Formats: sequence, structure tokens, C-alpha cells
Amino acid sequence: MSSLHRLIYTSTRASYTDEASIQQILTKARPYNRQHNITGVLAYTTKRFLQYIEGDIEALLALYERIAYDRRHYDLQLCDCAPIDERLFPHWQMAYRNLSASCLVLQGSANKHEEETFRQVLQTSLRSPNQHLKVLRQFLLYQ
Repeated sequence: MSSLHRLIYTSTRASYTDEASIQQILTKARPYNRQHNITGVLAYTTKRFLQYIEGDIEALLALYERIAYDRRHYDLQLCDCAPIDERLFPHWQMAYRNLSASCLVLQGSANKHEEETFRQVLQTSLRSPNQHLKVLRQFLLYQ
């Protein structure tokens, strides 16, 4: 049985977490993720984070513990941790997107329900991993 898993969480961005802080996160995350064979994407707004990471379950849980202690965010909510057959982001040690207010309208095939789901993911704490995955796929495919 494969130990390849995905982990999805949301959190609230601390008010003092600026763009420079996020660049610091990415600068440290990429070599760490490369070393531990973790891939994924971080999406964020001025108030929320949504992160999808994938890799060996032990590596993901160790990383999630580190993430939980990071003071640049709070109200961390684990949305999903499940086995996967293959990676969605095999080449991304840590991709990221700043989802400014102007980006909240999804492009492409997104309909009103998908746009509302996207807003809810970023503003609240939806618990459905399928909704989170759909939002990430839509955003990454059509932006």
C-alpha cells in the first residue's frame, strides 16, 4: 500500500503577515519540501491561507506540525488528509498564488456556484476536501 497522501488545510492569516513574510515562507519551504519529497501549492488572500500538499504521510504530518506552530497564521483547520494514487503537482515544491480581491472571480468554465464555493473556502472553513480540490483545480487551470 502506498504511503502517498494529500493534506489540505486552511488558516487565518495574521494581520502582520505581509508579502515579505510570505516570500520567507516560500524561501524556506522549497528546499525543505525538495529534501522531503513534498509538493503542493499555497493560495492566499489578505485574510486566509489554503494549502494543498502531497507526499509521504510521515513527511506530511511532520510538516503539518511545523506549520501549526508558525505564528504568521492561526485558526489552522485540517480539511483533508487522504491517500492518493498520484500527485497533482509533481513538479512544484511549493507553488503559490496571491488571490487578491480582483482574482476572486474564477475564469474559464466556473459558474456562480463554483465562485461562491471559492469565496467560502477562502473566507470560512468548509470541510469538504472535494470542494477544496475543485477550487484549486479551477483556479490553477483558468488563471
